[in-house]
Amino acid sequence: MNAIAADKLPPPSFRRKQLPPKEFLQECFEYCPKTGELRWKNRPIHHFSRMKEFLRWNSRYAGTLVGNKNPTKQGRHARLQFDLQFAGKRHLIANHNVIFALMNVDFPAQLEVDHINGDGWDNRWENLRLSTRQENCRNRCGKSRKEKLPKGVLRRGSKFFGCIGIDRKTYINSPLFTTPEQAQGWYEEMAQKHHRDFYCARGR
Repeated sequence: MNAIAADKLPPPSFRRKQLPPKEFLQECFEYCPKTGELRWKNRPIHHFSRMKEFLRWNSRYAGTLVGNKNPTKQGRHARLQFDLQFAGKRHLIANHNVIFALMNVDFPAQLEVDHINGDGWDNRWENLRLSTRQENCRNRCGKSRKEKLPKGVLRRGSKFFGCIGIDRKTYINSPLFTTPEQAQGWYEEMAQKHHRDFYCARGR
């Protein structure tokens, strides 16, 4: 897991949903770091208002995997998430955020969880790390277009060029190339230089 100095963190660009207390989560879930599986435990009776709900819920869900697999329109494994009732409210929670709480890792609002291999359904501990929103976006496949070009490659007339974001306001464009492969080579060289550990060359 990468360490990020507190004085180098950007201001929060989003508001991460607050989780229930860790003690409550420990009563609900069991996590296997090796496989990445998050499973429901037999939840205690004080989680429920009635005995009937307690018996029915545990008979149906205890021991089952947590999280709904909702792929994007492009088929990308975005993340696993689920609904949890707590303190009279229903919360939509991502599996990876619960996993960090269960692993006793607290992190500031400027950071979020990144899946190293880009698969949001792969929650093995070795595949998770903390990142800024910008770093997380770098470690993603390119956006889907009608014209299937490699990540970071755009067309201008009959030519192709690479475009890479260095920070939120700075972008660099390459010279024009005759083939998309040439522009892709330029993009990958620049991405390895500027994005470093978050360099991603995965296709769409």
